[in-house]
Amino acid sequence: MKMALDKLYWKYGLVLGFVTSIWIGMDFFIVKELGRPDLGNYTGAFAIIILIIVIMSALKNQKKSGQFSFLHIVKLGALIGLIGGFIAALFLFIYLTLNPESMSSYFMYVAETMRATGESQQAIDEAVQNLASLNNPQMQALMMFIGSIVSSIALSIIFWIFKL
Repeated sequence: MKMALDKLYWKYGLVLGFVTSIWIGMDFFIVKELGRPDLGNYTGAFAIIILIIVIMSALKNQKKSGQFSFLHIVKLGALIGLIGGFIAALFLFIYLTLNPESMSSYFMYVAETMRATGESQQAIDEAVQNLASLNNPQMQALMMFIGSIVSSIALSIIFWIFKL
């Protein structure tokens, strides 16, 4: 059965949004509740793997329909990123609004890591201040939304070029 493009982007966009939201929640649990901000590097990489799997699955499904032109693939990637990014950004916005202290352990981790490498206190203070300026629910949600769209389009183009 061939799935129409509109059903395909809704299906995979919703999957991307909900799976990413669940992963964001798990990431905050690992960092905040377990006190392991160092694992944030790996959880971020896993989020990229989620995106790769979702986009690749959608493109394989789209390829079966016979509509595998560049325009169809870019549109599919953009719409999946738009829907998935909106859901994940909304979740992130709500989470950070309800838990504004959630990034404080990450700031402490950055400061400790910089201190361990011999950075000056001024450099540490500047780095933490720069991080803090980006740590508000609106900015985090916006970066999630835009990043999801751009990443989805880029992966779609890469997969189209290599006919994956």
